[in-house]
This record gives sequence, C-alpha cells and structure tokens, in this order.
Amino acid sequence: MTRKNLSIVIVLVAAAGLMLGTDVAFAKGPPSPAVDCTALIPGACDVELAALCEATEAAGSLKDRDRDALVGKVVETTIKISRDKTADAEQKLVDYGLKLDALMNAAKPKVSEADANTLSALLVGAQICVAAIP
Repeated sequence: MTRKNLSIVIVLVAAAGLMLGTDVAFAKGPPSPAVDCTALIPGACDVELAALCEATEAAGSLKDRDRDALVGKVVETTIKISRDKTADAEQKLVDYGLKLDALMNAAKPKVSEADANTLSALLVGAQICVAAIP
C-alpha cells in the first residue's frame, strides 16, 4: 500500500468514525485493539461484509500490515456501497481477493492455509451479495 493509499484509508476510517459518532485516534507505537468491524459496515450486505472483516481481523497468521490492507479493502467496499457505486464495491472485493492470492502464493506463504480457506469462503459470499445489489 502506498503512502497516498494509506492516507486515504486513514481518512475513510476517520470519516466512518465521525459518521457513527465514534472517536477515532491514530498513533505510532503498539498495535491498537481490533477494529469493531460491525460498527463500520452499515447497509447492504452488512452481514457478509462484517463476517469477512471480523475473520480478517481474527486471522492470526497475517502480519499487521497485510491485515490492515485487507480490512481497508472491506471498509472501502462498504463506503462504495453507501455511495451507490456497486461496480466499484465489487472491484474492491476483487482487489481483496488478489491481495489474498498474493499472500497465499508467495514463495513463503504469508497466510496459513486455514485462514486463507476461511477468508476465501467469506469473500465469495460477500462477492455474491454485492453482485446482487440492484
């Protein structure tokens, strides 16, 4: 993730926090507690996207930066849905899948097979749901 993309994700997360009346703080240092994925995902496909987000947060084999990148794609998906940009939301899930594939197929895999299987199955469910949005 480039600096520009990371900045965009930070702004999006902060905006989501403001919309929900939640304080959002960013600081260097030890990792912050897990994001409450269900609080960030209102609207269509909220169950499927919340499950994907929560499973991504819980995937213990992922490094923090990879987990954050994947969660960011789920958050971006929900924002696209809220703006009636379904095609863009679908693309964010494709991007999630491409990132997950890259982590699975690295010379030294960066995600366990169990985590990859769980995330892949939940991703398919989220993709089917988003594709069905009129």
